[in-house]
Amino acid sequence: MTQEEAIVEIDLSKVLGSILAHHKEISVPTEVFMNETGKDKQLEITYDDETKSFIFKLGEEIGNTTDAN
Repeated sequence: MTQEEAIVEIDLSKVLGSILAHHKEISVPTEVFMNETGKDKQLEITYDDETKSFIFKLGEEIGNTTDAN
C-alpha cells in the first residue's frame, strides 16, 4: 500500500488506535476534555519521508469561514 492509499483509508478510530498503540496512554486534562465543543474539525495529515511517519494535526472547524487577513 502506498502512503497516498493509506491516507485515503484513514478514519478516526484508526488514527486514535495507532496513537495509543505507539504511546500506550495519553493524559488529557479534564478541562480540555469537558470544553471540547464536538464540532467537526479538519484532520490535517502529512507524511514525513525522512522518518517514514504520518503527522496528524487538528485544523480549523469545518465550515469556519474566518479570513486569514
